[in-house]
Amino acid sequence: MIRFILLQNRQGKTRLAKYYVPLEDSEKHKVEYEVHRLVVNRDPKFTNFVEVYLILDEFILAGELQETSKRAIIERMGELEKLE
Repeated sequence: MIRFILLQNRQGKTRLAKYYVPLEDSEKHKVEYEVHRLVVNRDPKFTNFVEVYLILDEFILAGELQETSKRAIIERMGELEKLE
């Protein structure tokens, strides 16, 4: 089971945090610090950023992987845009 999704910039600022299990704020900060400490030396070409939670919610639901097809996710996003 996926417990959380966390994306940070190289300075350690959290850009996206999506938790699927309940954690205290202090635990979240500790996790974010540890993740940053472990990945700060990664090559910059491996960084990624998701602009909206909506796409992430289509991919993962309640901590479980729901859809892996890019085509299905893009089609679903198109349907949602039509509703707006």
